Amino acid sequence: MEMNLRSNCRYAIACPTSMGVRITPDARMAVHNSNHFYMQTTSAESNVLNVSASLGRECLVLTKFVKGSPIAQFIKNDLRSCNIRYEGLEVDQGGPWGFRHQFNIADSGFGMRAPPRVE
Repeated sequence: MEMNLRSNCRYAIACPTSMGVRITPDARMAVHNSNHFYMQTTSAESNVLNVSASLGRECLVLTKFVKGSPIAQFIKNDLRSCNIRYEGLEVDQGGPWGFRHQFNIADSGFGMRAPPRVE
């Protein structure tokens, strides 16, 4: 099977996604035992783009941002640091129950979990 790649494209890969942030505890702690967390941007699709971007390919994320949000700025800065370009609408938050960027809270994802808290 022969694969023909286009040569007149700006981006090697582009994908739509919903960007959010994940906070995980420091030092492999369980969430319920920690009070220090590491914040990183996340989406399954941008994780895939990161591989191509790390290899020097031009990549593009298509998403939305909450206008004026410091979390939106954090996401943009992180994408820029990974050499991933982004395009997306800036939507107004729309009041206290309006739009927000998604937050995920998770264990570190590796190593042993701490024992459950006994009360």
